[in-house]
Amino acid sequence: LGTLASDANIFRQATLGPKMKSAWEKAVQLDPKTVDARESLIQYYLQAPAIAGGSVDKAIEMANEIKKIKPSEGHRQLGNIYYREKKYAEAEKEFIAMTKVDATLTPGLANFYVLQKQYDKAFAISDEALKQNPDDMAATYQIGKLSALSGLQLDRGEAALKKYLGYQPKKNEPSHAGANMRLAQIMEKRGKKSEAKSLYQLALKGDATLKEAKEGLERVSK
Repeated sequence: LGTLASDANIFRQATLGPKMKSAWEKAVQLDPKTVDARESLIQYYLQAPAIAGGSVDKAIEMANEIKKIKPSEGHRQLGNIYYREKKYAEAEKEFIAMTKVDATLTPGLANFYVLQKQYDKAFAISDEALKQNPDDMAATYQIGKLSALSGLQLDRGEAALKKYLGYQPKKNEPSHAGANMRLAQIMEKRGKKSEAKSLYQLALKGDATLKEAKEGLERVSK
């Protein structure tokens, strides 16, 4: 039903929206511990106009309810809401709290810092992970990605990505195509257009949907 509403025209969305909201509210009544329905309601509250029941305050209230059921997810939802509202200090506080409850969600905090261009804090997260486990390949990849995006620590970023390319990623881990794209971005920042071009092509051969790789290839091909 949610997909149908997103694909519908404005008139049908106006018709389906309240019905979906009622369905999610009923799901919460039937199962007070449901998280999925509460998350759907958060999205509804954030996207619907006030006249149709949209409300940031209601979204925050629902996220706090989720926090009672699943603390890490509640903090994540609150962080996303505050980020959407450009309340970045509050968002950071929630994302930090999220990682204290569930350390596996630390990449979410790192991504927040990347979006804020607070690269020093993002690097610090990966540095701490590598301090605990030098063979942490997720953190190794993050060092390369951060270097590619920020233009900082290029030597270290290049070495990290080359190390990652010698590793076979598990399901849901960054692909070799993605690593080649980040390595291409580092080469581009170094002014090595020929090497960057080859790496962008290699990345797109592995995953033709990589938008940043397509854009990079266009830049270095001029």
